[in-house]
Amino acid sequence: LREPQLQLTRALRAIATLHDARLQATSGWFHSAAAGGPEHQPAYVNCVARVRTDMAPEEVLGKLQAIETDAKRTRSVTRWTPRTLDLDLLLYADRVQDDPSLTLPHPRMVVRQFVLQPAAQVAPDWEHPDCRWSLSQLAAHLRYAVPIVALVGPTYAQRVSLCREILEATDAQLLAWPEAIATADSGGLVAERRVQWRRIGQEQLAAFTWTHLSAPIICPFWPSEFNDGGLTMDRPPNIPIPKVLIHIAPEAMSSDSCKTSHPCGPCSFQHIRSRHWGPILRIRSDTKRQILEECLAAIQAMKPC
Repeated sequence: LREPQLQLTRALRAIATLHDARLQATSGWFHSAAAGGPEHQPAYVNCVARVRTDMAPEEVLGKLQAIETDAKRTRSVTRWTPRTLDLDLLLYADRVQDDPSLTLPHPRMVVRQFVLQPAAQVAPDWEHPDCRWSLSQLAAHLRYAVPIVALVGPTYAQRVSLCREILEATDAQLLAWPEAIATADSGGLVAERRVQWRRIGQEQLAAFTWTHLSAPIICPFWPSEFNDGGLTMDRPPNIPIPKVLIHIAPEAMSSDSCKTSHPCGPCSFQHIRSRHWGPILRIRSDTKRQILEECLAAIQAMKPC
């Protein structure tokens, strides 16, 4: 822990000597504060490498974990604790994979400045296979976009509850529907209500002043979640793309309140991915505490290195 650059240098040398692997490029060192985990951790040093290999992604991951073991890394049940070395497989060509042992692309890379900035150095034109943005586009968006963090997935009431917990732990501001609108049942067909709610949401967002913001804006809805087939509407030009849209698996916050006809109700990741243009962080943690920790870690990770 006292010599992180030395640990990274040794790791890069070990990667360069792997069979069927050729180290093509490495980024500079990027220093960052800890994103998640216990308080008062030392600063981290980050680097991204581009490697050409004939190994399968699972074999690559196994080799990386062996290098971590050689660096005397110990794995803790507590997430994001200090460690001597942490090697993540971010991308493997254009592979999209969702297995218990390996997720590709790396699910949190789109919200991590300390990943995207060095990644854009070594592979600026590499296209992220999920959102279809290049790494340089993702890095620029995370660095310069309006600091909006939009939450979708569970019910609106559950999102607002989570937002209020985020506000208690950060300097963020909340942008939500007026209480009278948020709790009202507008009646009529579900499709008609969703159109109405999208219009209300767009008006709420369009009326907000997005310039000179010093703190993140937490928003428990986003217009793209109301797009239903032929009801799809274009995003008005005066509404920015969120720095990140966080999708929380509805079942992770399941309760009787999930059984609702509220227009801003539970929605699947596939629904959002097919309707939203931009980076999405997908959270599938088991408890509300873990979900809150993921959200707070993401907000911390979005800060520049």
